[in-house]
Amino acid sequence: MSNKNNKRIIAMIAALSLCFSMLSGCGSKPDYDNQAPSPDPNEEVTEVVEAEEPNEEVTEDTETEKPYYLVDAHCSQTAIDALGYDELVELVELVTTSVEPQAVNILADSFPCFSEAAGQDGLGKEISLYIYYENGDNDGIDEHEYVAPGALAYVNGGFCEEEEDGSENYEYMICIDAKELCEFDDNGNPFFEVDDDTLAKLDTIFCHELFHVFMDDYNRTGMTGFTDFATYYAAMEEQLSDEDYEELIGATSFPYWFIEGIAGCVGNIYQADIDYFNEYRYDCEKQDYIDTCTNDQLKFIYANQGYMEGTGDERYDLEASKEDNSDGHVNAATYVSGYMACLYLADLAYQKSEGSPAVVMDDNGRIESISGKKLREGLSIILSQMHEGYTFDEVIADISDGMYSDTEDFTKRFIKGNYNGDRTECEGDPESLKFCVGYLNYMQQLDELDPNTVPAGSVLFDNFDSVEETPLVKGLETESEVYRIAEQNTFIASTVKNEDLMDGGTSYTRKDGIEAVLEKVSPN
Repeated sequence: MSNKNNKRIIAMIAALSLCFSMLSGCGSKPDYDNQAPSPDPNEEVTEVVEAEEPNEEVTEDTETEKPYYLVDAHCSQTAIDALGYDELVELVELVTTSVEPQAVNILADSFPCFSEAAGQDGLGKEISLYIYYENGDNDGIDEHEYVAPGALAYVNGGFCEEEEDGSENYEYMICIDAKELCEFDDNGNPFFEVDDDTLAKLDTIFCHELFHVFMDDYNRTGMTGFTDFATYYAAMEEQLSDEDYEELIGATSFPYWFIEGIAGCVGNIYQADIDYFNEYRYDCEKQDYIDTCTNDQLKFIYANQGYMEGTGDERYDLEASKEDNSDGHVNAATYVSGYMACLYLADLAYQKSEGSPAVVMDDNGRIESISGKKLREGLSIILSQMHEGYTFDEVIADISDGMYSDTEDFTKRFIKGNYNGDRTECEGDPESLKFCVGYLNYMQQLDELDPNTVPAGSVLFDNFDSVEETPLVKGLETESEVYRIAEQNTFIASTVKNEDLMDGGTSYTRKDGIEAVLEKVSPN
């Protein structure tokens, strides 16, 4: 690994703004919304002052200044120079008082595993916010300088070496590129146009990104790739060779298709990435798009897109998600195929637990109904089992009743099954292929009902058929009990301590100490 000498692992879950445009979600109204919202700093205030005569009440109107201090607390100098305080204070207030706490509450309230964790101090209390404009600040702070231009929002995180009490922990922050939210006047000057489309974009991105944050605390081993700090320091201090390090990370961290696919489940991914989903309906033999997917057509395009001459560079196969994506050629594999894989696993988990499916099919493989609530419960089962110490390998084998032996087996066989010897034909994986053909045809039929709407595809809607564009209530100011935005723009340490976690990653868990891991990874 090129940055092994760095004492921090920057686990930046980010991609081009194209990827982040796919996110959204909605759920039942959060319980936290019943709390009294913070006062609106721009609201006219009626102040009671001391009266000259007893029992005489005198009022006076006072005008509250805008909280410009929040701009200094959260924004880079590049953002201030480009937009100024008046523009930025509007964005900061929108994010800190409405968008972020609403998104936190929806996730905490909609997933049983997160609801339970929130009540047991198993989720972080605070997170920081850094808003920059295309480039961060060159002020000697790594998390300010090394940002992701073009990514509207992302989560940046890594291990703290040592806190004030001498313990080690994990820290994180949310970053926003303000330029991605701007319009430009005739002179090229940027300004905010906070219309419904902009709000929907922010809402959906925050649901997706905050899901990463929840998992950073709840499923930290799989999100970071380290089973404990001893393993982390062994890697950083070069006790592991580059080859052993790569094997350790690969066997511990969750595959990218799962990290991004499960976060996509809480976003309006079908709505925003409809073009990607339509590509799955391309028939290579007919060289045209078809209205209804078939088993043979889908397994062929899924397995061969990007590999076969004349199909371009874009890959759909889950196996491609491990490739370098600097040119964006595995966005579909990571985000869209990953999303469908997570829906399929959620359905398996729910069936295993409850004895009935979340996705109801007839005998011909035609989907009759999809329950967003039951799919959420299925995803929650998967996350909670890994939180308790099971590996992703073990969970996949369990919920599929041994149909897939582990994560690698599932990744290789999803939709396409196994190839023949010369990779000219794949046999298809019967159950996942049937699920995805049914899903794509179901969503296509919903899409055709109204030319002016597109189904969201988010499990945050109990009614999975929803065409709503945002899960949040416009203008609602609220507070959250977890992941409150602190008034700072540098990393903030999670209140969830590493020593209190026993969660599992892909093939290793925190039950596997450094000696066991080193023996498995580097026995000699």
